[in-house]
Amino acid sequence: MSRSSRTLLVFAALVLPALSARAHKPLQTNLYLDIELTETALQYELWIGSFLFPPLDDIEFADKENRPTLEERGEAIAAHIDQHCPVKIDGLHVKPVMDSLVHKDMEQAFHLGELTDFVMARMKWHYPVKAKPEQISMTWGVWLQEPDYGFEGLVDPDQDPKELDLIITVYGKQEYARFAPSEPEFVWHAKVDVDDLFVADVNPIPDPVFPLPVGSILIGAAGVGILLVSKIPKMGRLGIVAVAAVAAFLTTNVMSVDVPKFWAPKAPTLQPQAAAETFVKLQQNVYRAFDYENEEDIYDALAQSVDGVLLDKIYTEIYQSLILRDEGGAVSKVQKVHVLDGNAEAIDENDPDAGYSIDCRWRVHGFVKHYEHVHTRVNEYEARYTMAPRGDRWKITNVTVNEQTRLDPKTLKPVNDVIDPESEGAADASVDQRG
Repeated sequence: MSRSSRTLLVFAALVLPALSARAHKPLQTNLYLDIELTETALQYELWIGSFLFPPLDDIEFADKENRPTLEERGEAIAAHIDQHCPVKIDGLHVKPVMDSLVHKDMEQAFHLGELTDFVMARMKWHYPVKAKPEQISMTWGVWLQEPDYGFEGLVDPDQDPKELDLIITVYGKQEYARFAPSEPEFVWHAKVDVDDLFVADVNPIPDPVFPLPVGSILIGAAGVGILLVSKIPKMGRLGIVAVAAVAAFLTTNVMSVDVPKFWAPKAPTLQPQAAAETFVKLQQNVYRAFDYENEEDIYDALAQSVDGVLLDKIYTEIYQSLILRDEGGAVSKVQKVHVLDGNAEAIDENDPDAGYSIDCRWRVHGFVKHYEHVHTRVNEYEARYTMAPRGDRWKITNVTVNEQTRLDPKTLKPVNDVIDPESEGAADASVDQRG
């Protein structure tokens, strides 16, 4: 394998969760949610079997003439949504505004693997947005009901049929969201402006110095010179020595110059703990860089944290070779980075410019989307980084990945049985029954 190929694999591991995927049994839940944030509103669209939604669970499939309208049930639906699925925009609770309610007959359709007749309800509502929000808290509380016979045999052991993995559209761009009974809240944050990303400025500590008493030295030298060239009697010489000594003492702090202690080691610009904390923020910048859509923004964001040749390799090989694999292939994006352990050690105690070696272990939570289906991914990595001052900033200058492990998103235990994601996509292609 060439050096360039090895570099590509290293940074693919660092920046993206693995594109491998496990095959899951298809499950028709008849509960599908879409969310979109626009300049004026946060919009929800819910497809759900009416029997799963309390405000509509009295609808009977055979009674086609008396289906409730939005005017009749809109207030009850909005109240149920507001109670069980509250939304806060920049910390303020916002109530839903109902837009539409449509019913669709599902005759001999699958629900949890069984054929049955039911009514599917399609609801749309929105939350007004008056200005671009910085943060939106979305909580979901409408879940798939477990059948009397349980979920055993319907799903794989590591599947949670009540979990909702979905793509939310934010200003035309796709982002990942996840709701589960154990974690019902998803908080969306606006992207940080590239100019506001963390930068690790080098704040050099002055070299150790000592005050050189120039005045005292000059007076002492003058006294010695007088003694050497004059013919003053012995007692007179002692007087000159006494006067010179007193004058030298009195001018010790009057005429002095700070001189570097060239024999003493330089003080480090960062202590190990501060170096480890600085590195974690720089690593976060690397992942955050690929949230941007504009190539120039991505490069500028990376340049805040990564140096020289390493910067060019990350940008050209990862962005151009992997990030843009969304045309007909899988799209992989990072959702959260969790650093488990990071220790920094000075490379050379006597040379702070040599930087630090950081042993780091962290987890990357992300998702893979293909065939309109979403899968969560969690990878754990262990690597050794080098961080050194470059100009007036600290930057990552090298990395060696020692270990990469795929984890089960629910148990966070290693997963070994991975297969081609296209196989899973084919198995899931017929799940959605929204029509």
